[in-house]
Amino acid sequence: MSSSSKRANSKPQPKSTPQAAIPGVLIAVALAPVALSGYLLTLSLTGDSAAGCGVDTGCGSVLTSQWSRWFGIPVAGLALPVYLALVSALIVLKQGAGGSRVPKWFFEAVLGALVGGAAWFLYVQKVLIGAFCPWCLATHLSGIVAASLALKWSRRGAVSPVAFPALAGAIVASVGVLALGQYAGTSAVSPSTGSIARTPASNSVSAPAAPVEVKRSWTLPISGTTISLNEVPLLGSPTATNLLLHLFDYTCKHCRAMHPVLMQVMDQSSNSFVVVSLPVPLDMECNPFLKRPIQEHLGACAVAKVGLAVWKAAPNKFREFDDWIFGLGSNPTPEVAEAHAIELVGAEAYHRARSSPDLDALLRLSFSVYEKHYRLLNKQNLPELLVGTNLYTGPVRDPKVLKERIDAAFPAASH
Repeated sequence: MSSSSKRANSKPQPKSTPQAAIPGVLIAVALAPVALSGYLLTLSLTGDSAAGCGVDTGCGSVLTSQWSRWFGIPVAGLALPVYLALVSALIVLKQGAGGSRVPKWFFEAVLGALVGGAAWFLYVQKVLIGAFCPWCLATHLSGIVAASLALKWSRRGAVSPVAFPALAGAIVASVGVLALGQYAGTSAVSPSTGSIARTPASNSVSAPAAPVEVKRSWTLPISGTTISLNEVPLLGSPTATNLLLHLFDYTCKHCRAMHPVLMQVMDQSSNSFVVVSLPVPLDMECNPFLKRPIQEHLGACAVAKVGLAVWKAAPNKFREFDDWIFGLGSNPTPEVAEAHAIELVGAEAYHRARSSPDLDALLRLSFSVYEKHYRLLNKQNLPELLVGTNLYTGPVRDPKVLKERIDAAFPAASH
């Protein structure tokens, strides 16, 4: 062999860049959104309330809204496989089995899905629901942190640098797919999906299906409580046989959003159903289940009694009072509410009704039903709407969605 050949053969070969070791702490960080999304998925499947999501909280409104599902699938069920895929890839890279490499398109797709999903659900919470879920925000944030750190380490010899156009495309595609599924899914919602709790079989009592006498009672599904329809506030036709139960608080912003939607559907349905309207003030002054005062609901008990007094003094003015108070855009003081009530029904009639022990009895009835719903179904987010044997919690902001739920529960009324 010639010396030149030896020199050629002895020429040092370029060394491949060694893959940077994936630290174990990164895998631990990536497991955080896995655990969080798994927890949220469990809540969606069981109907339980998230820890710390008490009465009238943002997380309760988000987790029980129609936007908590994608074509009927809990959104946490979409996120969990993405987070698991990220963790799996990190484990492969850490082990370095056979010099394994994870293609860059994988990180483009995963990072795009996480960023796009976070952006979309921030929009949903801020604009479409008007409330934020700390559990959801923690899941999105930890997912983005884990994906960003994974991208940083993967570029150290594991994959080629991620292309920005491809990453942007993945983000746009993720938002588009989520938006399509959410809008299509909410427009096709049925009583078996969405923010719904099924009545336990042992407590199921169907609403009256045929005309009954003027003096009538209704045994409520879920709670099993029997009420006289002549002794509770009603909205709509008092002789309608399709019955809904609405639990609300005049100082609840989500109830404020729900009221015009419910009234619009009722008016469009030619009063084919009647709403039993019971206030549940989130105020320690009269609510025996609250452990601490809630600032925004101070005075709610007094305001609720004003509304009940209007109903007792002049039932035909009750709808007008409700429309006025929910249309204010903010909580009125009890004094302001009382002044308007007196304008509607007159001072003498109002004060006579306001002093009636029936008002306290109605509040006890409301609290009893609300407490039984929570004890049996672990749901405690106002407003609550009982449609047929299905209990929906949290506001429904789309009249079309609400009408579909009512029509599904009372098919004859939709024709």
